[in-house]
Amino acid sequence: MDRWPRGVAALGRSVRRMTQVIDVRRHRTDVDRPALGEHERILIHESMADGEEYVGTNCALYLRSATRTDVAWRRVGWAEVSAVEWARTTRTMTLQLWPDKDQASASLRLVVKDRSRVPEFTTERTAACLITTRHVSVSTTCTATVRAQRDPECGEIAWRVHLEGACDHDDPVLGAAIDDILAELATQLGC
Repeated sequence: MDRWPRGVAALGRSVRRMTQVIDVRRHRTDVDRPALGEHERILIHESMADGEEYVGTNCALYLRSATRTDVAWRRVGWAEVSAVEWARTTRTMTLQLWPDKDQASASLRLVVKDRSRVPEFTTERTAACLITTRHVSVSTTCTATVRAQRDPECGEIAWRVHLEGACDHDDPVLGAAIDDILAELATQLGC
């Protein structure tokens, strides 16, 4: 018998069609994806109803307007995010970013499609960077929230200190107290 049974032939045609679809998708993704770091890999890629595109990697979240593909991808590293807030009713995800020196903290507001995996993925990746958060007393009038995060790209630990209360940021005694607190926490954590 020279010909294949009917079911096997149909399966062969389905596999060829699936291979073609996968090849087309792979080609499109290679063209449209952001420039990635050496050890960075794409874990999630979603397009939203408003034209935004989100690409999540092991190291960062990339954002771009799909209607303006000439605009470069914006990169937000997981270690740059201090908190993720998710409002299911409005499908809005807000990323609270760590402030740069002498700046107020920034936030990014993203609208995602219904049943999007981006909010859960972003929360999980941000939490994976967190090593510890401690609230400590620096002086009688000043407290601090100390947070240690590991950058997934390079493995370095970033220590972030947010001062609360009556704190003089230029006081050398305060700076020495914070250095001592950071050294003690690093020793406790084995960092």
